[in-house]
Amino acid sequence: MKSIMTAANLPTTGTPEPKAAGSSAQISARQAETPVQQTTKEPELPLRLAIGLIGMLLASLLAILNEQVTAAALADIRGAFSIGSDDGTWLTALFEATNAATMVFAPWFGVTLTLKRFTIGAVLAVMFLGFLCPFSPNLLTLYVLRALQGVAGGCLPPMLIIVALRYLPPKIKLYGLAGYALTATFGPSLGTPLAALWTEYVSWRMAFWQIVPLGLVSCVAIYKGLPADPTKLERFRSFNWVGFILGYPAIAMLVIGLLQGDRLDWLNSTFISTMFCVGTLLFIAFLINQWFHPLPFFKLQLFARRNFAHGLLTLAGATLMLVSVAAIPGQYLAHIHGYRPLQTTPLSLLVAIPLLISLPAAAAVLNLRQVDHRWVMAIGLCLMATTFYMGSFVTSEWIRENFYWLQSIQVVAQPMVIMAILMGITTGLSPTDGPFASAMVNSLRTFMGSAAAALIEGLGTTREHFHSSMLVDRLGNKALVAGQSIDSVHGLGELAHRIHEQAEVLTSADLYRVMAGIAVALLLVIPVLPVRIYPPWCTTPPSSR
Repeated sequence: MKSIMTAANLPTTGTPEPKAAGSSAQISARQAETPVQQTTKEPELPLRLAIGLIGMLLASLLAILNEQVTAAALADIRGAFSIGSDDGTWLTALFEATNAATMVFAPWFGVTLTLKRFTIGAVLAVMFLGFLCPFSPNLLTLYVLRALQGVAGGCLPPMLIIVALRYLPPKIKLYGLAGYALTATFGPSLGTPLAALWTEYVSWRMAFWQIVPLGLVSCVAIYKGLPADPTKLERFRSFNWVGFILGYPAIAMLVIGLLQGDRLDWLNSTFISTMFCVGTLLFIAFLINQWFHPLPFFKLQLFARRNFAHGLLTLAGATLMLVSVAAIPGQYLAHIHGYRPLQTTPLSLLVAIPLLISLPAAAAVLNLRQVDHRWVMAIGLCLMATTFYMGSFVTSEWIRENFYWLQSIQVVAQPMVIMAILMGITTGLSPTDGPFASAMVNSLRTFMGSAAAALIEGLGTTREHFHSSMLVDRLGNKALVAGQSIDSVHGLGELAHRIHEQAEVLTSADLYRVMAGIAVALLLVIPVLPVRIYPPWCTTPPSSR
């Protein structure tokens, strides 16, 4: 096993050539007649280790599917447990809060308890808790199970980046990162189709139980494939308890504030104000602790690397856009035309299935020395901005088929942006910095997912109220000028429906414009912050840091 780790982590050097007999003139003559042979042997990925890496990919995908499918099937779950709408929002909020907070600290525990044991334990916990959820005797028990499942699920995605950076040979490292990108793009796109499949044709319980077969396969693959490293329990003696006590509640409170903000009227609610104020103060204290502590969970010094700082900045904006790609059409079709998840499934699959090809293709392009990752990212952002701009022309006549051409462009744009981001973040990192990068990338991505949901809900509510008021005012002014009135109840109901429908359409257009603005803003940063880097198999100049 040590030989596998050495081949995966350390650069392979050429074997010394035996001294040739003869004079220097004879040696020069032979060199002129025969081509110089390549003596450096590229490290290879053993089949057994490849199986372990696939198991890690399945474990990470399992965590994403568990999160997305249960969220998409929440209406059926609430119906089965007779839970009201307000109480049901806490099922998502508690899960997301513990999920995001755990990702900050999971890499530390993974390194301490070994990646193999820690990941298998987390997968088994997710499976067991998911199996118990449908048997919850009351709402409080279901809350506890979902919160604990968020803790276990938050342990899995960070392990995938650590394993990819530690074991993959340089030539295929970007393809391993493409596997991680599947969890950020392909996994969420499968949430609605799978939720529709289980709730329409099988049972709502499958929204919780679907992870069991995938979890068993991933556990076997990880157990058979990954090396059995020794535990490092002595690390607990220097565990940063202050950072843990400050950071975990800080992130959990901020996520809860974001997800409950629109329902409780944001800062007009004492609860939401407390979540944001206390959470922000705790998080600032956490960052100060991380800067000075010798064994931090976040290595803030990595921000000195321009590409790392740019990658996290762009990842935050890209996460907002990725969430909106599915959320805006889904909400529009549900509110305007009454679509159920089963009817929006083709729209989700149109993005999900081609990503299995476009993500490795983007990795192959970026793996070429001649390709500048900044240009790839810029082209991807231009395509995303174009898609959102075209979406801003939505009307009440649009149906599912009108969104197909918008989603088709996303199939090309998303891999270009995500793969360029991951390449910029990870290229040049030492193996010891892998856990820090994993903690920062995954926690930011999960937190920004909650922020994206809050932005879409909060901005959507605000703009819908604005457009409704404007439409009513204009309609009232026109009626007064024309001297007309609407007396029948049926006529008033029909008019209210049309006003609400038009307000929803205008709100969707506004959301598309906001996302287009985010894409343009990220595009303008590219000429300023990142610098040229090369694929992991190339020798990277120091200036590319």
